[in-house]
Amino acid sequence: MMFLLSCVAAVAIGSESETIFYFGDPQIGFGKSGWRDDELRFASAAKSASLADAVVVAGDLVNVWNNSTLTGGFDWVWPAMFQKGKVHLVPGNHDVNSAGTNLNEFKSQLEHYHATFGRDYHSFTTLYATFIMVNSESLIAPALGLKGSRSDPWLVNQTETQWAWLESTLAAATTPHKIVVSHHPPFLKSPSETHVYWNWPLAIRPRLLSLLSKYGVQNMLCGHTHTTTNRTVNGLSIYTVAGTARAFDKNGCGYQVLRINSSHVHSEYVRQEDPAVEQCSPSLVHPDFEDQPNLDPDWADVRWLVGE
Repeated sequence: MMFLLSCVAAVAIGSESETIFYFGDPQIGFGKSGWRDDELRFASAAKSASLADAVVVAGDLVNVWNNSTLTGGFDWVWPAMFQKGKVHLVPGNHDVNSAGTNLNEFKSQLEHYHATFGRDYHSFTTLYATFIMVNSESLIAPALGLKGSRSDPWLVNQTETQWAWLESTLAAATTPHKIVVSHHPPFLKSPSETHVYWNWPLAIRPRLLSLLSKYGVQNMLCGHTHTTTNRTVNGLSIYTVAGTARAFDKNGCGYQVLRINSSHVHSEYVRQEDPAVEQCSPSLVHPDFEDQPNLDPDWADVRWLVGE
């Protein structure tokens, strides 16, 4: 499959198709030039998506979960600039911190998300696809910061209820494509790779991958890494996209446009180059890489050039 670094004419996949815009992390407040520029870049992307059949946002809606200014910046774009019923969100670790150590704080964050943004997981169906919007933060929390609370009845109910929902939703889907949206990608290069900040813990990852394989899921849309990649392993294509706040690779800020018909899911990366807004500055080395010396930062340097 060919991927392009800029917005170009899409590969023809048939006259009957639908268009889904896929955003990574808006993360209002994370960009180098200030939260207002994050808001304006997100607004510019929203304008581009005005005619989409649906929009998915893969988490980290704001940089600080309970900051009312940043939440207001997000709300100025969503739902005001979108058709609300067409936009589907999941939380990221800056919205509900999966690596936190305090169970009561985790509960507060999840309750805040529900009150501010709505459901933390759900599914929706388009003409050709079932999109399964997963709250990865709850699913991985028992293996991360909340591991000491994994037997807590509330947390067990929170995670196991979603696992049961995930399997039943996958089993019931009858559309040509099943597409899972999760903030954290399950892995970066290999299903058996070591757990680092960027991927799902090894204790949880096989459970997810087993379900995806069992029910024929071939595409997964993720955020979290602030990079734009597409890796296909064992028939599963895992996409990440940088979002509109900050990029950790040379592909800049942007979003992906999915064009879907009964037989294909075609992805086109659109780099955000609107001259009316301040462009996000690349951060080619994330500070957390220094804490993960076994993770080669070159994994993120997947080039989206013609012919690759």
